[in-house]
Amino acid sequence: MTNKEYQRLLRALAAKHLAVRTDRPGPYPPGDPLYLLNKQAGLRKDLKEISDIARQFNAIDRHDDLDRLRHQLSQTSPIEQTKEALEDTGILNALEDAGQVVFRELRRKAVPQEDYQLLSAAGFTNDEIEILLASAIHDAQLGKVYPKDLSRQLDEASAIFNTTVVQLQAQPSEPKKRKIFNGIGKILGGSVAGVGNALMAAGTIVAPNPATGAGALACAAVALPLIFGGIGDLRGE
Repeated sequence: MTNKEYQRLLRALAAKHLAVRTDRPGPYPPGDPLYLLNKQAGLRKDLKEISDIARQFNAIDRHDDLDRLRHQLSQTSPIEQTKEALEDTGILNALEDAGQVVFRELRRKAVPQEDYQLLSAAGFTNDEIEILLASAIHDAQLGKVYPKDLSRQLDEASAIFNTTVVQLQAQPSEPKKRKIFNGIGKILGGSVAGVGNALMAAGTIVAPNPATGAGALACAAVALPLIFGGIGDLRGE
């Protein structure tokens, strides 16, 4: 598949699936003009929370500050927030529709500049961002993301992440500690990209833009391999 063919696929999926979910409880009825603005405000809040945690994570002393890290990570549920954001904007539906192709054909050119900006703002260095993107694309192309029932898979990933956070007060061996930190870094990076791209998608629902919708799907194709790859690291795989 050429770059142009891949972009056409992403744009078609965005046109078919991107729409704000209207069955979530909220202060405004779906027909109210403030409904979508409220959804966007919620996504911005979630993105800020996860980005703040990622910045704190990237700044800590990883040799002996596990208690502080556990406290920081227990303040939010990044995978759960990511799942809800992707569901609310129709992105999970799009990936379940044609995810096999979206993931296996993922390439660097499809990843919008917004991904770099989101990860940089969350405290990841340029080198760390390159490694995260390369890891996500590699896992996606190898078929390590199963694009069916993604909501359930994210629920399971969130449960594993929460259990790992609770256990961080213990002192693991140095190799296991490195795996844990690598895994948490991937999960936070994937969550930042996931919620950030859902915010992009919400924007293009208000003012349709095929390029923005395609970019949001490409971001999601990066976010999920990072989250699932991070869970694999936490399990020691």
